[in-house]
Amino acid sequence: NIRVPIKINVARDGTVLKAEIQEKGRMASDTAYRTAAESARRAVLDPNCSPLPIPPDKYEIFKEFVFNFDPKEMF
Repeated sequence: NIRVPIKINVARDGTVLKAEIQEKGRMASDTAYRTAAESARRAVLDPNCSPLPIPPDKYEIFKEFVFNFDPKEMF
């Protein structure tokens, strides 16, 4: 059960400015979780995945949000 909440901050154009893994305690104690979390964070920050398609009129809602990465949803 690896679900990684990542707090994301974006610029007005949808560019990801910051991605912070929320469960720091689990990062320290669970190597499988740490591996998945670091991979998810790198993916969010990858320039090929940015900018995010945020409608300009919704920026105030999405300028900071938590993205829940769940690898089981990939299959």
